[in-house]
Amino acid sequence: MCSGVKIVDSVTAAQALRGCTVLNGSLVIKIRGGNNIAAELEANLGQLEEITGNLTIKRAYALVSLSFLRKLRVIRGETPTQDGNYSFYALDNQNLRQLWDWNKHNLTILQGRMFFLHNSKLCMSEIRKMEVVTGTKERGIKNEIGRTDGDQASCETQFLNFTTVRTQSDKILLKWEPFWPPDYRDLLGFMVLYKEAVFLSSPSPGLIRT
Repeated sequence: MCSGVKIVDSVTAAQALRGCTVLNGSLVIKIRGGNNIAAELEANLGQLEEITGNLTIKRAYALVSLSFLRKLRVIRGETPTQDGNYSFYALDNQNLRQLWDWNKHNLTILQGRMFFLHNSKLCMSEIRKMEVVTGTKERGIKNEIGRTDGDQASCETQFLNFTTVRTQSDKILLKWEPFWPPDYRDLLGFMVLYKEAVFLSSPSPGLIRT
């Protein structure tokens, strides 16, 4: 058993927790870079099964996933974060894309809530899955999951029905049917990607070849 608030901001700090299965305290991960980070974290934190306090992932720019905590099954939440009753806190993790593979991983948060903000590549669907699996869904309150989560990721794919496609030598005109998601605030804008056809020309109006 390990005790206290453990801050992992380097490989060396992670190595100090090697072999720890129960942390009687809280774990703060804010590692920003390094070589073979995922492998090092799994080697040193992969045996951790239980945290009695809270788990904070903060400005951990090196992380793409939390799967290195492969045996973590329980967060008790007996000591929440200082800025709220949070047992899981994820702030400003710019490259975090996945929490765990929820088809294979089971995690229970016994007390407290979850907080997410400025995790720009973490899709809302991933967060919602964690709410269900961990049992925190009914504890959450508004604005604890920010709209800046997943705002730079391709989280959902839907088809737009184009009503007009016209091509000319120097321009393309596109029109599509109005599209509004259930919550209009989720729509930030549209981005059209194109590639110039140097050797091919459109065989007929309305058909684009690239």
